[in-house]
Amino acid sequence: MPAPLRFACQLALTDTFEELLSATLAAESAGFESVTVPDHFYVGGGGLGGDAGLGEAWTTLAALGARTTRIRVGGAVMCNLFRHPCQTAQITATVDVITQGRVDLGLGAGWMAREFEQTGIAYPPVGPRIRMFEEALRIIEPALRGETVRFDGEFYHVRDFSLKPRPVQARVPIHIGGGGDRLLGVAARHADMVSLIPPAVGGRIDPAELKKMTPERFGERVALLRRLTEQAGRDPESVAVGGFVITRLTDSEAESANVARALGAAFGTDEKGARQSPLTLIGTPAEVVEELARRRDRYGISWVLLSGRPSRETIERFGKEVIPRLGARA
Repeated sequence: MPAPLRFACQLALTDTFEELLSATLAAESAGFESVTVPDHFYVGGGGLGGDAGLGEAWTTLAALGARTTRIRVGGAVMCNLFRHPCQTAQITATVDVITQGRVDLGLGAGWMAREFEQTGIAYPPVGPRIRMFEEALRIIEPALRGETVRFDGEFYHVRDFSLKPRPVQARVPIHIGGGGDRLLGVAARHADMVSLIPPAVGGRIDPAELKKMTPERFGERVALLRRLTEQAGRDPESVAVGGFVITRLTDSEAESANVARALGAAFGTDEKGARQSPLTLIGTPAEVVEELARRRDRYGISWVLLSGRPSRETIERFGKEVIPRLGARA
């Protein structure tokens, strides 16, 4: 019997809190394991926050977690450069207490150059940025375990830092998103969950990189992560692999074809390429179930994050027609 898939849903912080809460409650009712939010100052097309404004990620998660009872909350993913790692640890522990142990710590190195230009927050080159990220994890992880942290690194210097109150969870799961070799190396040493996505080039997701993320490339990335995890002295199967997928549920083959052609144009590929991309899910609920089962068997994925602000209808249909066949309720 294959292990059940875990399902998460990414919210959009341009929505009002009432809309976010409604979507979260719908996801909780539908059987999703978690909801996530991105962590940005900038969203494309409208400057800082766009015309609608952009809510702060951790504050939103704390409020959502306080208004729910089962569903987990987390960032997808929080930017290490926005907060000192001691602050990240303190916030994580606080929200874990508020939610009674329902936080996943999603964390990344930072990639959207435009928001750093607009805010003036320092944005180092990719090499130092990833080294900072790993140093931060070497502070955050032991602090969340209840240890007193002393750390002298290249970027961070911490003296006798400890958390009180401690998190409810003995280990807060760490979720890392990325696809480059160096970031996967960090994930292999620290992550419980990994979202495999194309690497950012020049501070943005390059359409060429989206096109390169073919099924073969995705499989290669999974294999590399497994090798690096084993080299780090960890069980490769202990890291849950999956990630972001743009999801379009349809009612017919003709509608699926139209949606795939439109997404294919955006990805620089054709209808077939869009349907096969590990970054999309296109089809009727039955087709989506079949495709996810295939990806589970081919790549060993164990969790799926619906990205791009899935509609209330999509959330509810997943709860009725997809999750019962593949998820923990199956």
